[in-house]
Amino acid sequence: MSHNPSSVAVQHRPTTSLTRTGEPGGDESNNGSRSSYGDAMFAVVTTVILYVFGFVFLYGVIRLGVRHALEDLELQRAKAHREEELAAARDRSFMRDNAFLSGS
Repeated sequence: MSHNPSSVAVQHRPTTSLTRTGEPGGDESNNGSRSSYGDAMFAVVTTVILYVFGFVFLYGVIRLGVRHALEDLELQRAKAHREEELAAARDRSFMRDNAFLSGS
């Protein structure tokens, strides 16, 4: 039996199928198939958004920590200055009350 080559119907399937939007990666004949590029793009966009929000949150936490550290430093300075003034006042009071010890 010989077949006429022109009578045989040859079906050519493309090696990469296109989605409805014309992007490669999906097979429209299969309802359960989704574009692999769409999934990757969703993952990339989600990752970028999470990283951006994470860095903004981290910036806020660091800024809050630095603000509290500077407030604590200012309180320490004020406390040290107040203690120095009290010590000087006690010394003056002691010298006034006990002038015979200072030799004047």
